Amino acid sequence: MTDVNLPASDESVALPMLQLRRLRVMKSGHVVYDQAFHDGVNIIRGDNGSGKSSIADFIFFVLGGEFDHWKKVPAQCDEIQAEIMTTRGRLVVRRETSSKASPIHVFFGKFEEAMASGLDGWERFPAHRQGDHESFSQLMFRSMCIPEAQSDGASNITMHQVLRLLYADQQTPPGRLFRFESTWDTKAIRAAVGDLICGLNDYEAYETSLKIRDLEKDYDQASRQLSALLSVLPPDTALNRPEAVGSQIAELERQRAKALDRIARVDDLINSSETKSFIAESRSARDAIEKQSSKIDSLERGISNSEYELEDLASPDYSPAG
Repeated sequence: MTDVNLPASDESVALPMLQLRRLRVMKSGHVVYDQAFHDGVNIIRGDNGSGKSSIADFIFFVLGGEFDHWKKVPAQCDEIQAEIMTTRGRLVVRRETSSKASPIHVFFGKFEEAMASGLDGWERFPAHRQGDHESFSQLMFRSMCIPEAQSDGASNITMHQVLRLLYADQQTPPGRLFRFESTWDTKAIRAAVGDLICGLNDYEAYETSLKIRDLEKDYDQASRQLSALLSVLPPDTALNRPEAVGSQIAELERQRAKALDRIARVDDLINSSETKSFIAESRSARDAIEKQSSKIDSLERGISNSEYELEDLASPDYSPAG
């Protein structure tokens, strides 16, 4: 495997460079398109509907773009392969069309070597950063000697974002410099990509704008929480200022501490004579309840016996004694 590293002295003066040297499109293991490209301007020409836009879509996708709006015929293709020349060396990449964010497999070397190599000769890179695993965009920026953004937020600048400026499909309005994306697009990223392409290579303004965006989100969340808290306060109170709320909290804390102190000293607060009187009254009431319960039991037994006698008298077999 060929490493894509240059000596430090060469890196300091190397200019970012990316060239597409070859593009090959596959379907079920068969080649359906194979084209080599040369230095300078390459023109792809053909009649309407011959597939010029589809070739541009293939290039956009294999270089790291996220795309899944394939036309009917290109949608039947399942893999795209490309040979790329960068500042640090030659790469061969292949990518399946099953998903717009499918990973990219990379071989460090020439196209013929890559096709003859087994699976061990390829490395897999995800479309987006996954923990400590380097993404395909990070690999490409490093290979092209483009400085990477310094913060996790700024790492949103990917090959997809760069390619949006270099490529526009037929559905994109002609007045837009960036390929149109209605679902997700930010001015900060467009500005950072523009600066990067123009050679500024400075992410400080972009990182600052991202921090401002995050702080604004935090402020909006805190503002919503404060509004929710104020909405539950009684309307006739003056708890509409932080110091008033703090004063009320302090007063409630004092009342709570006082109640806890009384609970801790409950034995000292109760009069012993009152306790004895309460116990005596409780015993007297218990004795009276027991006596009444005995009377009730005696009456219930008498009632039960009388019911038996009444049943005997009502029986047709009953005859008085004597």
